[in-house]
Amino acid sequence: MRVSIERSSCTVIPPSKAAEASQPRLVLDPSELPDRYGVIVRGVCMEPEIQEGSRLIFDKSAPYKPGDLDILWKRPELVKPGQPQAMGKRLYMAPPSWVKFPYREHPESGMCALLFAEQLNPPRNFAIPCEDLLAVHRCVGVMREIAAGDGLDDTVGFASRRVKNRSGKHHRGRDA
Repeated sequence: MRVSIERSSCTVIPPSKAAEASQPRLVLDPSELPDRYGVIVRGVCMEPEIQEGSRLIFDKSAPYKPGDLDILWKRPELVKPGQPQAMGKRLYMAPPSWVKFPYREHPESGMCALLFAEQLNPPRNFAIPCEDLLAVHRCVGVMREIAAGDGLDDTVGFASRRVKNRSGKHHRGRDA
């Protein structure tokens, strides 16, 4: 699963010398994202559970645990040209409780803090060094598909319905 993000919220990083022939890559700092944000799934690695084109909602402060679908934000210097900076995977084993992102190993440590994740299509497990990641955010839901003309508005990424309050005036209310 890759992430689609508006170009205006990204920083252009010149390509490395090893990838001079490729285009500059766009880099996003996950710490600058709002507390809750949505992404559009690109790719089929989590199918059949999460379909390509699905809109997922992620929460930066929601605690994550094994079994959760999470978005893993890689450090930009480790992203190969043409590869996404963020990837959606199911957490198989959470990082140690003392790891806070962004994380760096102590230079004299002989240990490496790891996070274990999996994808469904094709089935594959990953051991990812925590210091290779900027952030891990938990998926808290899937945005509903909105049909044109159904009275719903997804301009802010969530479904809302115009409803009348007790005084009879219209206001925007969240769908439950």
